Parts: sequence; C-alpha cells; structure tokens
Amino acid sequence: MKFIVKYSEKHDLDNYLNRIWKNTWVDYGNDNKEYFYRFAEKDFIDQLLATKDKKEAKNVVKEYWKKTLPPSFEGDNEFLIKWFSRILNEESERIVWRLEKVYGDKVPFKEITVYITTCFFNPYNYEERYFMVSRNSNLFGILNTTRHELNHFMFYYYYSDYMKKRGVSFENTEYLKEALAILTSGKKSENEGRSNQIIEIEKFIKNNRNKGVKEIIDQVIEKNFFETKDK
Repeated sequence: MKFIVKYSEKHDLDNYLNRIWKNTWVDYGNDNKEYFYRFAEKDFIDQLLATKDKKEAKNVVKEYWKKTLPPSFEGDNEFLIKWFSRILNEESERIVWRLEKVYGDKVPFKEITVYITTCFFNPYNYEERYFMVSRNSNLFGILNTTRHELNHFMFYYYYSDYMKKRGVSFENTEYLKEALAILTSGKKSENEGRSNQIIEIEKFIKNNRNKGVKEIIDQVIEKNFFETKDK
C-alpha cells in the first residue's frame, strides 16, 4: 500500500468548518466549546461558533491562520510532506500486517492519500480514500492516526453491509467502528472523554481482543450495547 502525502488549503479549511463551525459528524460525547478550548484559542473558537454565514466562517479561519501560522509555513509543509511520506511508506508493510492480523482479511487498498492539517482533528473520507493528520504530530501520532483511520476503512469495506443486515443504525455502527480502533492502537484508549456507550463497547473489545472481528461485532450486538431495529 502506498501513501500519498499532500497539503490542501481547501481540505484544511473544510476541516475547521465541518468539525467546529458546523459539526457534521456523529456526536461521540466531546463536541462542546470546552473540548475545543483544549486545542485552540478561546476567542477564535467562540468567534467561529458564533458565525452564521459560511463565507464569514472561512474568513475567520483565514484570519486565525494569519495570526498563528509562521512565515515559513509553506516551506515547512514541503518538509513535512517529505517526512510524513517517508515514515508512512517505510512502515507500510507493518501497518498492513497489523490490520490484516486483526481483521483476518487482506487490506484491499492500493493507495491512500494523507492530507496534512493545521486543525486539531484528523477526519477521513472513506469514499475518496483519504484521511488527515495534524502537522504537529510526532512519530507515534502519525503512525497511530494512520492505523486508527485505516482500521475504520477496513471496517467499512468488510462490515458496512453486514451492519445494515443486522439492523444496526448508522449512529450505533459509528460507535462500534470507533471502539474497534483499539484493536490496532498503541494507546490504552482511543475514545477517552467520549460517551459512556462507546467507552463500554471499547472495554468489551479490549477484553475480547483475542477473538475475530466478526465474532466481536456479533457479541456487541447480541449483548445489547445498543439498540437494533429488530428489538
């Protein structure tokens, strides 16, 4: 699997708009001002959240960039693109091996795009086969984000239709997807600070990580960690 690392101002800007200005993702329990304050200036967060117009919201982010990004930003990005690309492609075989060991299936993706972001969230787009990683990430952060997001991709590829057949809602499918990321993580938890539901699912997965992914999924559904349409 090959990693193509890039910087895109559009994708970077959209990250702020989608994640902070208008949260378009499933609420995992950490979508509030206090959580955002941990990563960016309070005045900036408050101003962005108070903005009603998309064009104005973009301008708020761009003004924040002017205030906070160094003059060497573009040159730094060129360096980071080379550095991130080298790390990920040198570790590609190990990343693939770990994913395949967990899922018991081949990694079907030949090429993945990685966008560097100035934001403090690392979103992904499964359909377009890309995810984002913070430009401030250290080596561990880069690798863990990569395993985390590709774990999601594997789940979508192999189990998206299966979850629909089992009658699991979109939101609960997302909770399970996030909890399964612990299977390829180097951290004690991938969901610290999130809702109790997702924490309980993650704990169950950690205690049953010797089982196959499908067996874990079936047990999560059967043990009533969330509601299904047929209940």
